[in-house]
Amino acid sequence: MQRENGGLPLMVHIGNNPPNLDEIADLLSAGDIITHCYNGKPNRILTASGELRASVTAP
Repeated sequence: MQRENGGLPLMVHIGNNPPNLDEIADLLSAGDIITHCYNGKPNRILTASGELRASVTAP
C-alpha cells in the first residue's frame, strides 16, 4: 500500500469487524501501523490463547 501512498506508511484503525483483520493484514507492508491492536475485541492481533495471529507476522 505504501507504493500507492507516496511511500508513506499506512496507519489502520481496527476495532469491530468487518473487515476482518486477516483481510486487512494482506494489504499492509512492512512499516505500516495497526492501531488499537490490543483492544480485547475479536478483531485484535492476538488469538484467544494469547498468541500472535499468523496474518500479522512478517514473512
